[in-house]
Amino acid sequence: MDFDEFYNLVFDHFEARASSQSIDSDEQRLSCLLYETFEVVCSLDLQYGTFHAAIVVSENQATSTFFGRNVSPDANRDSIRRGLEVIDEWCRLHLPTEFVRRFEQGITTRPKQSPLYSTVS
Repeated sequence: MDFDEFYNLVFDHFEARASSQSIDSDEQRLSCLLYETFEVVCSLDLQYGTFHAAIVVSENQATSTFFGRNVSPDANRDSIRRGLEVIDEWCRLHLPTEFVRRFEQGITTRPKQSPLYSTVS
């Protein structure tokens, strides 16, 4: 998987739940705000074929453990999708139900965010 495919996989998965998207293609790293609350950073190490994801807690701290385990370290599509699903569920469970309901209601009424980065065919 190359970085373009990785970018599309991550942001196609999170869709409008991800705002403030940013990329660092040199570092193979993506970040976004999930549910306008959690800063999620995902990276791809092409040399070793690994995937890493974390939620930034403060300037010097992040958590990469969700429900007591790390998300899949493998950089294949299915493993990354499973890891993104775990992160999404973890974030939703840390938010009040009313917030999630109103957030979902809001994203169905706003236009889709334009990508900062896209592939050219």
